[in-house]
Amino acid sequence: IGIIGLSAVSIATDGIEHGDDGHHSNNTAMMENFNEGFSLAFLAGLSLVVFALHPMKCVVGVVLWVIWLFQALLREGTDVWQDVTERFLAASLSTKIFVRHGIGMLAAWGRLLAPFLTDVWQDV
Repeated sequence: IGIIGLSAVSIATDGIEHGDDGHHSNNTAMMENFNEGFSLAFLAGLSLVVFALHPMKCVVGVVLWVIWLFQALLREGTDVWQDVTERFLAASLSTKIFVRHGIGMLAAWGRLLAPFLTDVWQDV
């Protein structure tokens, strides 16, 4: 399954990188949607792992952050909300870039290992 997944990522990103089918904008939009979904899945998975390992610390952290946010909103007004929104968007963009590079890395490793794994798989 891992081999198939790496090959699929490799084929998908290779076609998009080189524009093989002539529909670069459609492929780019498809890859952006894939990237967005993968980013959300990555964050959700990471959050679940951290929560599973440290549930009480996570709950306390979220509650303290929400209390801080409400207190900051009351003290400083809507500028705080603007700040939080901008920081959220920056973090979201950084996550997308991280995931995009991660997908590229997986694709590169897939392209490197696919011929070897295909030969080994056929000999088994």
